[in-house]
Amino acid sequence: MPPDALKRYGIESAQSLITDVGLDVTLSEKHVYNLTSQQYLEIHSAGQQGAFVTVPPHATISVLTNERIRLGEKLGGLVASKVRMVSYGYSHISTTIDPGWDGQLVLTFTNTLPRGQNLTIGHKIATIVLFESVSAIPYKGEQPEVSAEKVNKIWTRYAQEATIASRLRRRRNIYLAFSALIILLSLAVQYLDIETIQAYEKTITIAGGVGSAIGGALAIISLYLYLKDSRRI
Repeated sequence: MPPDALKRYGIESAQSLITDVGLDVTLSEKHVYNLTSQQYLEIHSAGQQGAFVTVPPHATISVLTNERIRLGEKLGGLVASKVRMVSYGYSHISTTIDPGWDGQLVLTFTNTLPRGQNLTIGHKIATIVLFESVSAIPYKGEQPEVSAEKVNKIWTRYAQEATIASRLRRRRNIYLAFSALIILLSLAVQYLDIETIQAYEKTITIAGGVGSAIGGALAIISLYLYLKDSRRI
C-alpha cells in the first residue's frame, strides 16, 4: 500500500515497514512474556546485533509491538504470519483489527522446535493486511488501553493467580494423600495375625479406636478443605 494512502488514513509508519498490502510490525522489548513458564524473558545484548530474547523450546510467548496502530472507521486489518517467522519454527494464530482501533498490538507466538532460539528485538514479527470498507464502521465498546505497563500488570496478576492456584492444588493433594494413609493404616491394624492381636489386644483396641477417630476426623477436615480450595481455583 502506498505511503500516501496510509497517511490518508492517519497511519504513520517507517518506510521500511510498509508493504504492498499494509505494513509490518516489530517486536518491542517492553513486553516479552513466557506464557508457558509464566515469567518474563530476559533481554540479552549482543553488541552490534542488538538486543534479543531466547525463546525456550515449545514455549508460547506474548509480545507487544513497537508500532501503535490507528485505524479510521473505514479501515480494518488482519494480522498475518510472516514466512520468515514460520520458517524459524514459530507458530502464530492470525487475528483481526477492528475499524477505529487505536493502540499497540499484543500477539502470541509458539516456538514449535525442540530447542530454544533467539528472537531479535525490533525484528519484523507479523504483517498487517489492511482492508477498506465501503462505509464507516464505528468502533464498538470502549477503546481498550494497550500499553506496556498495562499489559505487564495484566500478566503479572495472571502469574500471581496461577501461582496461588498451583499451591492450592498441591495442598489439596497433600490432604488427600494424608487421608488415604490414615485409612490404610487403620485397615492394616485389622489384618494383623491372631497371636499379635491376642498379645496386644488391649493396646491394639485402644490404638485402633484412637486411630479410627483421628483418621475419620482428618478425612472430614481434608474433604472440607478440598472442597473449599476447589472453589477458589
